[in-house]
Amino acid sequence: MGSSKEIFEGEEPVFIGCGGSIPFMEVMSREFPTAQFLLTGVGFSDSNAHSANENIRLGFTAKLTSFVTLVISKL
Repeated sequence: MGSSKEIFEGEEPVFIGCGGSIPFMEVMSREFPTAQFLLTGVGFSDSNAHSANENIRLGFTAKLTSFVTLVISKL
């Protein structure tokens, strides 16, 4: 995927499918069965919402936002 390489200094994308623990996503999936969702968040390095390493740093979040914008602009 060219967009990933463009935003993340040449890195190949990694695809991970995992179950969600966010309850409202079940409702969203049921209401919009053909939609794909991207959920993410941002926090400080010590603001672990559910586990010891569950956070996204601001610098990475900026890159992720740029990546999603670039992908959507190419649709």
